[in-house]
Parts: sequence; structure tokens; C-alpha cells
Amino acid sequence: MTGAPSWLEHFTMFFITGSAFTLGYPRSDYALSAAAIAFTACLELLQLFVPGRHARISDFVIDALSALIGIAISSLLTRNKLMRFKQ
Repeated sequence: MTGAPSWLEHFTMFFITGSAFTLGYPRSDYALSAAAIAFTACLELLQLFVPGRHARISDFVIDALSALIGIAISSLLTRNKLMRFKQ
């Protein structure tokens, strides 16, 4: 817990995760996007079985969208860099 709003913590962590995976696995945008959505859904569902935790659709939406935004931005930056390198 950082003291920041919960949505901002979720956004930051999943944005960074999506970006990192895109940099590690370039040209796998669709597979990474599907994996990000599945992963965030699993995380929320698993919280149903942990005492004191709660699954929220809003957390799933923020987490999945954050990861997808990270994937999209990193993918665009990587492609621009590769295109400049080829020229």
C-alpha cells in the first residue's frame, strides 16, 4: 500500500507489467493481450477463495485495461524504433 488511490496503484502496476512483457516479447501483441486479460481475470477470481480478500469487477476492468494500454503503447514505441532502425 502506497497511500495512493487503489485504482492508481492497480493502473501503475499492470501498465508496467504489460509494457515489460511487450518489450520482452515484441510482435506478440495479440497473444500478450489475451494472456493479460486471462491473467487479470484469474487474479480476481482467485481472491474469492482467500479470506479477507474480495474480487471486484472494477478491479478487473482497471487491471485488464491498464495492461492493454501498456501493451499498446510499448508496441507502438517498439515498432517506431524498429522502423527507424531499418531505414
